[in-house]
Amino acid sequence: TASGKVRRQLREGIYGDTYYSFDGIPYAKPPLGKLRFKSPQPVEPWHGVRDCTICPPMCIQSNYYTGVIDGIEDCLYLNVFTKKLRSAKPLPVLAYLLGGRFAIGDASRNSWGPDYLMMKDVVYITIGFRLGALGFLSFPEPELQVPGNAGLKDIVMALQWIKKNCQYFNGDPDNITLFGHSSGSATAQMLMYVPQCENLFHKVILISGMQMHLRRIPQLEYRFAKHLGYKGQENNHDILAYLSALPAERLCDLKILTPVEQKQGHQSVFSPTLENEHAPDAILTKDLLDLYANKQSWCHSIPLVLGGSSFEGLMNYKYFAKEPELYETLRKHPEYLLPYEVREKYDMLTQQQLAKKLIRLHLGEKELDIEQSFDLMDVSKFISNLGLSLKRLKGFLSKLKKIYIQNLSILPPLFRF
Repeated sequence: TASGKVRRQLREGIYGDTYYSFDGIPYAKPPLGKLRFKSPQPVEPWHGVRDCTICPPMCIQSNYYTGVIDGIEDCLYLNVFTKKLRSAKPLPVLAYLLGGRFAIGDASRNSWGPDYLMMKDVVYITIGFRLGALGFLSFPEPELQVPGNAGLKDIVMALQWIKKNCQYFNGDPDNITLFGHSSGSATAQMLMYVPQCENLFHKVILISGMQMHLRRIPQLEYRFAKHLGYKGQENNHDILAYLSALPAERLCDLKILTPVEQKQGHQSVFSPTLENEHAPDAILTKDLLDLYANKQSWCHSIPLVLGGSSFEGLMNYKYFAKEPELYETLRKHPEYLLPYEVREKYDMLTQQQLAKKLIRLHLGEKELDIEQSFDLMDVSKFISNLGLSLKRLKGFLSKLKKIYIQNLSILPPLFRF
């Protein structure tokens, strides 16, 4: 690479294809000490050969199911997998962004292995970036130098690294596809409209994830600090100093949402946010709908694949099956099923009327019944209906020149990505 030499490993995929892997290549300085919460800084060159044969730890996080803290704060690494180190023409590059509500996920081959993609002649790169509070803490005061979206800026720096260095792995710097799923897909969508990303990628694939608004929980940083033991006033200078001094493990405790906020659809505590437009490195200074409406955006000429599956909401099945009280909640508050921008626009009575109409569209005149698994399926389908999402995205999609829609209704026997 431009920063130093790296040691590779020749591996065999589960389908019998061989490929070269480079695990844990740093693309930025470790975001430790005074760099915590701050924008990433370029990686410093190293001497000798860096061993890139072992998967790097994931970015520090709390396990969604067990609550166990895993990973480390020093996590700005990417992983490169290439089928061929030499060929007549450089290979297309696929840069992947993991999902996980901006709070969880592992970018290594332990979670997102290259085996399926290495059946083809491509260069596949996965990017680790800061999550949770470490990646998305935000303060409006310019002097604090924490305007927010450090996790997104990590990705931008990684893409700059890929553009500059993919040639060393037989990648084509003029043929880079950015793709992701869930929140990773939403991130790719947002980065299409970031001026700093122009020419860093040339195609985009969005898989099961889109974002239309930047939601922010009121007094988030203050509430978070109090949750972790802060006793002072709502002073952002003091709050930042307090959070900067805590062990990284403490910052993974994100259980601060009220029951009402949880029911209102706040799935992520810390996530992308609007930044102070006067911050020198700000990347999101307008609401997403305003960005999508900009006719001058650089991304309008690049091809986009918009993908999903037949039962996007099937992952919600277990919650309805295991928590019968959700049925009663939906009967009393059907508006919880509506998209955030609809709830924000209309009064409560109108919200409930709209929600009931949409429920009838999917269930007919049937009542929600825990004994009827197909009712659960229909509710899950309603929550994630791709057609509704496409209508909500009309302003975003109308500006793009090349759009392809992909709907996965069966699982191909070889597709195990």
